[in-house]
Amino acid sequence: MAASSPSSSSSASPSLSLGDRIALVVACLVAWLSEFLDLRFSSPIPPKPSFERSIPATISRQKGVIRLVFYTPTSTPTVTQPSEITQPDNIYPAASEASYLRPAVINFHGGGWIFGTPRMDARWAHRITQHGYHFISVDYRLAPNHPYPTPLEDCVDAILWVHAHAEEYGIDRQRIALSGFSAGGNMVFAAAFRLCEELRLRSSKKDLDVGGDMGTNAERTESSLRAIISFYPLVNRTLTDEERYTVDPLARKKEQYIPRPLLNLFAKAYICGSDREHLDLNSPFLSPGLASDGLLRDCLPDKIAMFTCEWDRLRNEGETFRERLLSLGGKKIGGRVIKETIHAWDRLPTFHRGNPKMDEMYEEAVGYLKDFMD
Repeated sequence: MAASSPSSSSSASPSLSLGDRIALVVACLVAWLSEFLDLRFSSPIPPKPSFERSIPATISRQKGVIRLVFYTPTSTPTVTQPSEITQPDNIYPAASEASYLRPAVINFHGGGWIFGTPRMDARWAHRITQHGYHFISVDYRLAPNHPYPTPLEDCVDAILWVHAHAEEYGIDRQRIALSGFSAGGNMVFAAAFRLCEELRLRSSKKDLDVGGDMGTNAERTESSLRAIISFYPLVNRTLTDEERYTVDPLARKKEQYIPRPLLNLFAKAYICGSDREHLDLNSPFLSPGLASDGLLRDCLPDKIAMFTCEWDRLRNEGETFRERLLSLGGKKIGGRVIKETIHAWDRLPTFHRGNPKMDEMYEEAVGYLKDFMD
């Protein structure tokens, strides 16, 4: 059972006013400052990425380049040991050592599809690589210049590319998981659905050898998604934030620091290049929590862990989605509600204090991941 594939927009819509764009720039600057303080001045300082790789965007009509940022396990043998980020022509895991093929996590960062970088999840990456896994963070293109469905299609491109080139980078293609935070937590589910659709389209065209990258492995990519780890995702875009706060007044009180017009602007910017009058917000590519039972069974991996936040406006829809997944049967569902936390609480700079609650959540998530990969 497949969903209808979204049409990529050729350019951003002029529906965003100058004031809207100025507000987005200010929001991005604030987010960048927060990320800078977290990664540079909050202890412990996370490690830098191992190397980067740029790949072509093949699915979106907005052609371009997608950057993949790699964090490799320290015990993985490498051809050289770089002192800084390089292109992988001169640094990559030794593919000849088959015994060193490791599981990998492909990660989609958060930021409301408007801001964020592939390095912002460096602490999560470090926890993953400490356990011997590869971590690939996807620098998907952002709205409003690249609105829906381009960011989602970039994520699917990344999954296909990693699967096709797995052995070259010391990755076990049968043990690939997805992880994501907030907007990225949405896209781990949406990308699994879109991947399902993309492989169906390619199969129907009898064109599985896309540019020589996929070869005969394309039809196996979908089943190779071993698990999903999702942190505080948005899973029902048909709800407005006012509706979310109405059913969860405590979240309204705790999230007073978030300007309500800014939340509306994020939603507007992500779909600004789409035909919004005819856009189906019930689509599983936008609202994975509303996907049909058939899509949930057929396109999602059987092992999923989801962490939501007690004081987050997105908690109720996330927990409703968890109950749906549990009711299906046949899937192993983990995760929990993190008590006394707001949305994206683990992204705030803590400076010298550290963040024991974040460490606990990440370690618990890795525990699920290790269990799921066995």
